[in-house]
Amino acid sequence: MISLLLLCTLYFQQAPLSPAAQPTSLPAILTVEFIIQGMTCQVCQEHITWKINQLPGIQKVNVSYRKGNAIVVFDGAKTSITAITAAITAIDFKVVSHQVLARE
Repeated sequence: MISLLLLCTLYFQQAPLSPAAQPTSLPAILTVEFIIQGMTCQVCQEHITWKINQLPGIQKVNVSYRKGNAIVVFDGAKTSITAITAAITAIDFKVVSHQVLARE
């Protein structure tokens, strides 16, 4: 009985987590530009837009075959740069690079 009381006392006397150990805020909303090779027309642009929009957490997609890029706004807790890249390459386009433009 005394050992149980002592154990409970030790448990409740633990110091609260330091600010560094506190859970971080929710993952950011990211805006990322993907440079894509292989787009030659409006249909390519629409196909990539459709494919990216199939992923969870996508908020906005702007694909331009003329510029050879896609600017994607997404919830980092629900999808990732890797998942978006995989979606694009799955339909036979090549992601040459990407750049994070903003974090909210």
